[in-house]
Amino acid sequence: MLTTEHNDRLKHLYSRASFGICYHELQQLSGTPVEKAFERLMEQSEKAAPLKEVSERLTRPPKESNPSEEEIRDYLRRRNEQEQQVNIGWMKRLAESGCPFLEKMTLFWHGHFACRINDGYYLQQLNNIHRKNALGNFRTMLLEVSQAPAMLSFLNNQQNKKTHPNENFARELMELFTLGRGYYTENDVKEAARAFTGWQYNRDSGEFFFNERQHDSGTKVFLGQKGSFAGEEIIDIILQKKQTAFFIAEKLYKFFVNDIPDPRHVEELGNLFYAGGYEMKPLLRKLFTADWFYHSRNVGNKIKSPVELLTGLNRQFNIRYENERILLQLQRSMGQALFYPPNVAGWPGGEAGSTVLLCLPA
Repeated sequence: MLTTEHNDRLKHLYSRASFGICYHELQQLSGTPVEKAFERLMEQSEKAAPLKEVSERLTRPPKESNPSEEEIRDYLRRRNEQEQQVNIGWMKRLAESGCPFLEKMTLFWHGHFACRINDGYYLQQLNNIHRKNALGNFRTMLLEVSQAPAMLSFLNNQQNKKTHPNENFARELMELFTLGRGYYTENDVKEAARAFTGWQYNRDSGEFFFNERQHDSGTKVFLGQKGSFAGEEIIDIILQKKQTAFFIAEKLYKFFVNDIPDPRHVEELGNLFYAGGYEMKPLLRKLFTADWFYHSRNVGNKIKSPVELLTGLNRQFNIRYENERILLQLQRSMGQALFYPPNVAGWPGGEAGSTVLLCLPA
């Protein structure tokens, strides 16, 4: 009876922290306490390597060179091929990786920091930022994401200059990445946008740089604090607000536990996250080993996203494809294509996020 109960908890753990568990792995872990099984998942995550599907950074032929139509078509063809390579490469890794928990967390951050641009090299770079920091420190990841060319391009911070501030990135930083709606004002958006002026990337080298000539170094008033803030200081002020910890904790809860969050559990997780300096591992260890995580109300209650469903089938039944491009078609037909979120908010979860006819509980 004890083994059966433990195995049920193991199946639930692997359903949420991974993409399911195959029969032989369940037999190997039979009777293992979930605390030990979770630590095993964490240890496996230390072995992950970055995604390396695309090694060449493409640049569009400059107008000054008067490129021919054939040159433009060739560039667009190669660009599309790179985007497909990154997508297929990650889908294969999701299904075959020996670090399933890390890839599940990377998938979570992929939706949290939703980004859509036509550049496979920069999308892969951002994906590797998510993977590298998925179990690390949230501030470190937030800063790296904010300085990634993909995000600077997607949210128009490349055009954010002191004479013409662009508010897109500043707004989404607070609304979608950290605080959530209702915890900042329109003036906070304007002031934060001024602080991020000059955050750009070099189109030739593809590297982030601070363009001091385009930076507004004047005094700003942001979330009740006054100073000549730059972007890093804006991020630190946001992280000083405990609401940021609660916002991330609730989003993790909805993704891994239940679409309807329990305020007590979210507060418990948020307080731990904040007190721990935004380190991810203590927060995740608490979430996946808490008794309430295994309560009946949280078992078999979530609808898998199309990518989770497809990945789970591929992993548990060891499915491989002669024509790997079918993975692209399956994603599109099921309504969730990696690296192509519907909008800046990413993919909706639960029933709203599932367009497939067969919806399996997780």
